[in-house]
Amino acid sequence: MNDAFLYRDLPVVDKRVHRLGLVFNRGIDAAGVETALDAGINYLFWNKIRKNDTFDVVKAALHRDRERYVLAGGGGLGFYGGGVRMGVERLLKAFDVDYV
Repeated sequence: MNDAFLYRDLPVVDKRVHRLGLVFNRGIDAAGVETALDAGINYLFWNKIRKNDTFDVVKAALHRDRERYVLAGGGGLGFYGGGVRMGVERLLKAFDVDYV
């Protein structure tokens, strides 16, 4: 399949991401996450901070190769400025990363 279709450039973060992202709300286990990451999925949307086996896989992947992945968040981050900021700070702390 054509790489131009599989990937999309995100100029705002200066990264190329797979058009298929991975969200962690339900139904995927640690083995499924590892398979997706091995297949090239690099856009990760974490919607709740839950420390479970999928969390551990994502955190380990981010620490192995932070520049490969785009980590986005939503859901529990809040709706207004202060809530969004606190949610992002929790996400940064939970994954021990410098940016999302």
